[in-house]
Amino acid sequence: GGALLGGLALSFWGGPRNRVRAIFIILVFQACLLLLGGVEPSIPLIAFATFGFMFTAPLISGSNQALFQSKVAPEVQGRVFGMASFLVACTMPLASAIAGPLVDRVFQPLLSPGGALAATFVGRLIGVGPGRGAGLLLVVLGIAVLVIVGLAFLNPRLRRVETEVPDASSSV
Repeated sequence: GGALLGGLALSFWGGPRNRVRAIFIILVFQACLLLLGGVEPSIPLIAFATFGFMFTAPLISGSNQALFQSKVAPEVQGRVFGMASFLVACTMPLASAIAGPLVDRVFQPLLSPGGALAATFVGRLIGVGPGRGAGLLLVVLGIAVLVIVGLAFLNPRLRRVETEVPDASSSV
């Protein structure tokens, strides 16, 4: 649902003019959706967060793809996009393989009754009991995305890549 509608919206809209800024903003929005999906065990809230996250995924992907196509020389685009696809293809199953055991063996015990985080601010915020380990994973991921985006934003070269790096077509 969300990814399909996000892709359709992108195809009709054409995407943002300032792609780097859009990527930063959308990543912050996605991080907030991860936090929202993790703090409350509410099916409507989790569904809303999931829909919003998936809706924005094509916007990031499209902006990233357009940015790379404009900055990478055509004669090496195949190698660059092939490597990017390879990295994504490797990390997705790895993330899937790690998430379940991480929730079951680390996060859920922390938020089980009597767990190390159960009586702390984290336990009061996210809740204690079944399923809250998955909520904690979402919150940790949301915080990690916010930190990474914040650090990336501090890099002026990255913020200005659209203006500082010449377009591939004009550098050939």
